[in-house]
Amino acid sequence: PLTTITTYKSCPGQYPQRIGTLSNNEYLTFLTRSNGGYTNRYFVCSNNLRCIDYKDVCNLADDCGDGSDEEMCTNHFQCNNTRVYIPHSKMCDGKFDCLNLSDECNSKCSKVILEDASLKGFSIAIGGSAILANSLTIFKNFRTIRGCRTWTALLNKCLVASIAAGDFLVGSYLLSVSVFDGIFY
Repeated sequence: PLTTITTYKSCPGQYPQRIGTLSNNEYLTFLTRSNGGYTNRYFVCSNNLRCIDYKDVCNLADDCGDGSDEEMCTNHFQCNNTRVYIPHSKMCDGKFDCLNLSDECNSKCSKVILEDASLKGFSIAIGGSAILANSLTIFKNFRTIRGCRTWTALLNKCLVASIAAGDFLVGSYLLSVSVFDGIFY
């Protein structure tokens, strides 16, 4: 992002005591007084309404308000669909630094769970049907458990309900993984 050209019309009203000067015999720029000298170390934000010092460019903070001072910087990772920036060293480190988890679950970290959209759809369908079918089985078994006349029948109903509960949990896990992976990636 360090390729912006500070012209005299850049950042109106921000530096009222600016001094105009010709730069490279091509365009009019401005200087400001700084510590007894003059400086032109300004980065022009994309909105052309604000200038910031170059020390504030690529510093993991959106100083411009439009993100232009952090665009194309090589020292950080931008969380997906946000203006949150983290250093590369915090990416793929096993800790979620981005609220949308994009610093850990992405193609660079090899943590995209389901690559293919058809596999995601199939996983959602299987997980949803497992939840529905096993919910009905559990409900049916617990509803008829009072009618058991022998210990064998009671044990059979409890075992079927236990197996259905396990399948229900597996279906819930499959559905949550596929929905989570589908929403964020």
